[in-house]
Amino acid sequence: MYKQRGAGLIEVLIALVITAFSLLGLAGLQMTALRHQKVAHYRAKAFTYSHHLAERVRSNLRGAREGFYSPAPQHYPPLHSGRPETPTCAIAFVCTHAEIAAIDIHEWRIALRHAMTGGWGEISGSPLTGFVIMVYFRESAIRTGAAPNESKSTIKNTQCRSAALNPVTDHDVRCFTMLFTP
Repeated sequence: MYKQRGAGLIEVLIALVITAFSLLGLAGLQMTALRHQKVAHYRAKAFTYSHHLAERVRSNLRGAREGFYSPAPQHYPPLHSGRPETPTCAIAFVCTHAEIAAIDIHEWRIALRHAMTGGWGEISGSPLTGFVIMVYFRESAIRTGAAPNESKSTIKNTQCRSAALNPVTDHDVRCFTMLFTP
């Protein structure tokens, strides 16, 4: 009769290889879950900040009716751009509706910048047709690098206003859109 030598060792090695591949698969699954959790977190922040601006517009309804909450369309700022100058009231503690609107939009954008990587926003519309609030954020903080077949010089279908983005530098910008009527 033949004695089997090392058969148990081979079975253990096969079990270790299977376990190692299983753990690698679970690690990849965990990374994907974390990435989706971060996107959901940014969207929740975008909703919260959009809701705050909507409440500010509702509290300054005259400024909204006069069009002060619909500034000219702007471009998404570079990631390391300087802090814009803070608007102030011409007479201390006595602000016009236009000054209140400018301060509201400025403070909202500063809060977005501090809350999210590349956070920025814009608002457009009127009380009659409703307002559109768009919050922009960079997905590069969420995803490290593009897929090999993904071009970095094109902007994917992100529901962002394409005229606000630079196709070369803003390929990783994503948007959250909220519609409201005051």
